[in-house]
Amino acid sequence: AKSLPPNCRGITDDEWRCIEEEDRRFYFDLEIVDGAELMMNTIRTILFQRNLIGCFLSAIPAKIRDKDRVCYAKSKWVNKRFPFMRTIYVPTSKDKIKFCEDGSILIDDKPDLVEAWNMNGGIGILLQNCYDVNEKLKKMFDIYS
Repeated sequence: AKSLPPNCRGITDDEWRCIEEEDRRFYFDLEIVDGAELMMNTIRTILFQRNLIGCFLSAIPAKIRDKDRVCYAKSKWVNKRFPFMRTIYVPTSKDKIKFCEDGSILIDDKPDLVEAWNMNGGIGILLQNCYDVNEKLKKMFDIYS
């Protein structure tokens, strides 16, 4: 069996072909990064306290041909781990900006997307590690634990 990469960052064309063959297993088996559960619990608290709906804006990998299968697999992953979130799929990461509204929050690991979000009236937070983002969110929303 071919070995799947641990995530979608900096992978080779051969790895993309492997993901295409095993997309359901690849996405469903992705591990939650360190501190993500803590950060998502804070997000759940913010959403609940303010009666808001949260969503993952997820780009479809350009090198995958069967977009529907990838969306299905990603949705299963989100629903298993964070059922309080919904998922919205965009063709590319740059399309996330179409969802920016005044005061809306984007947490992303791409500096250019965070900058564009901020320039369009949103609140962009650069994700370098979940613990730092969690602390920023707690300060922004006066959450004490």
